[in-house]
Amino acid sequence: MGAMTSPASQASAAFPTIPRGEVIGRYENYLDAQKVVDYLADHDFPVVNVSIIGNDLKLVERVRGKLSYPRVAGQGAAQGAMLGVFFGLLLMLFSQPGQGSAVPLLAAVLLGAFLFMIMGVVSYALQRGKRDFSSTRQVLPSTWDVVVEHAVAAQARQLVAQLPMNPSQAGARSPWGQAPTAPPPAQGQQNTQPQPAAPAPAPAAGYGDLDDGRPRYGVRLEPTAPEGTQAEGKPVSERQAEAPTAPEAPAAPAAPAPGEDTPGEGK
Repeated sequence: MGAMTSPASQASAAFPTIPRGEVIGRYENYLDAQKVVDYLADHDFPVVNVSIIGNDLKLVERVRGKLSYPRVAGQGAAQGAMLGVFFGLLLMLFSQPGQGSAVPLLAAVLLGAFLFMIMGVVSYALQRGKRDFSSTRQVLPSTWDVVVEHAVAAQARQLVAQLPMNPSQAGARSPWGQAPTAPPPAQGQQNTQPQPAAPAPAPAAGYGDLDDGRPRYGVRLEPTAPEGTQAEGKPVSERQAEAPTAPEAPAAPAAPAPGEDTPGEGK
């Protein structure tokens, strides 16, 4: 009885996913990434755990040259002749051997060149000068990541460190698909990078004031103090002059001299 496969493995085989692991190198050229994998294979590394992933796919159209009626006719005739050679060889294989065995080949070449030349000229004329150049299109990634599974990532890094190459961003991201983390500074190493100066605090401006402090609209009225607090900012002499005085008590009557009668006494 064969080994049973889980539904998860079947789904992974039907719908391939992006490999997960650690990035041991990022390269701008596919040949550099291929060189790394080949180096690991030469040192008996289990390369079944290695993947090459392209990042940031871009559509590149390379312009080959300017088109004209003679050039379009020549390109069409060349393509038709190549196709005619193929069909002519097939006719020669199934034809009777004799002196005229090369006639089908020559006829197929001439017919193919003529038909393709006519079709090329007609298709170029229908464009009416909107595309007077020839080009080729390719889908290319900007960078290539060499990803290794976590179980053997340390061994792969040791081997790649011995390879005389300078990757553009080797190991910039430890787990693939996450943001890069900066390495911690070494012991005793001080940060010599200049720190940016703190921005100067902006001067506090009133609501709608101009740069020189004047109000933008109307006239500014100074705030008035409440009635109970108007005298707080005045000098001491003014506050004493404005303070209310207490009413004076009536003077006591003078005592009578001896021998004089006091008012109200009987004579």
